[in-house]
Amino acid sequence: MKPQLVPVLLLLAALGVATWLFFGPGGAPAPWTPPAEGAGSARSTAAPASVTTAGRGGTAADAAPSAAPTASERTEVSAPPNEVAASPRVTGRLVDREGAPRAGLEVAARTWGLGGAAEVIADVPGAAAAGQKVTTDDAGRFVFTLDGARSGSLSLEAEHLVFAERARFRGDRADQDLGDLLVVDAATIAGVVRDQLGAPVPGVRVAAEFGPMGVGSTSRTETDEQGAFVVGRLRPGTWTLRATSARHLPGAAEQRLEAGQQLEGVVITLEAGAAIAGRVVDERGVGVGEMSVTSQRTERTGEVEIVRFSDEEAAVTGADGSFVVAGLEGQRATLKAYGDGHTTAIQVVEVGAEPVVMRVQRLARISGVLVNETGDPVAGSRVRASTDGGAEGGATALVEDVADLDLHRIDGARATTDEA
Repeated sequence: MKPQLVPVLLLLAALGVATWLFFGPGGAPAPWTPPAEGAGSARSTAAPASVTTAGRGGTAADAAPSAAPTASERTEVSAPPNEVAASPRVTGRLVDREGAPRAGLEVAARTWGLGGAAEVIADVPGAAAAGQKVTTDDAGRFVFTLDGARSGSLSLEAEHLVFAERARFRGDRADQDLGDLLVVDAATIAGVVRDQLGAPVPGVRVAAEFGPMGVGSTSRTETDEQGAFVVGRLRPGTWTLRATSARHLPGAAEQRLEAGQQLEGVVITLEAGAAIAGRVVDERGVGVGEMSVTSQRTERTGEVEIVRFSDEEAAVTGADGSFVVAGLEGQRATLKAYGDGHTTAIQVVEVGAEPVVMRVQRLARISGVLVNETGDPVAGSRVRASTDGGAEGGATALVEDVADLDLHRIDGARATTDEA
């Protein structure tokens, strides 16, 4: 025998032994089959870890406890890890710190159909479906039935209670048991917003954000005439308070909270910064009122840099289109003007220069009645208009069923038909 053939023969012998040990004398493993109708409960939150079957040629009597098959006659078959379910369920149990069940609590589920993209986003405007609400039973258990593969998050309806950690589930069309979810008393943060001279600043929006870039959770409020604020329904952990105003530079403060802690006396100081005055006019040179004008901000959270325009920091033009945007830093600023019935204008301006002029264009309007084949009006359908790219600049009206609407895939103007 040639020496180079020895390793090959040893490899083939090892594969033969492994095949015999895995399949046994009965041949290939029996395929997994779902339980018959009426056998046990209609559905289970988890597939069995394995199914024991009789060896080749066995009968039901052979598989009975009185005649259990030997180790060489039975085969262990693992169930599919992701069994597809048309209406997957999300289950779990609410408990307190001692592990006792929290019965009679109302739990709300907010869902979305964006798959993995929404897993890291706290709130996706227009993406959430109407939420479901259930009440926990005497054992603290809850069950939600989903309409297909939808991701989502859970919240408690009680104002004084929160989850100790964020409760999320993924839309993979499989039943999910979230296990025991700890419920604790909600924490609050109270304080005041002042300017650099120590005077209270009313009308400032204060947001408490949890996690990097605020994607964990957010609680919002607005300061009163004395500059005071209270943000509540906060779970344990580190929260970042962000104060934003159209008249000041943004301010921030970080606070660590324990379960149920009522933190008071927090002070956030805002600086005025520079300001820019100007007007928003249309293509005729006529001033446009009720337009929002905001400046681009750059925020840093750890090593992450966020560049954004914020509606919360926008100034609103007067009847003649005039505006003043304050709270600016640096030598240049990027302004954005936007509003109903007009295009959006973005312009880079010099801070402290002469009043700027931002030009927008008026948008046309299309009105009509949507009817079916018998001439009856069709209510609740979404109609959108988009330019067809033709030389005449025409528009094409498209009708979509509101039930199948994905707001993140739609461009152009849109409206929903009324009862008429």
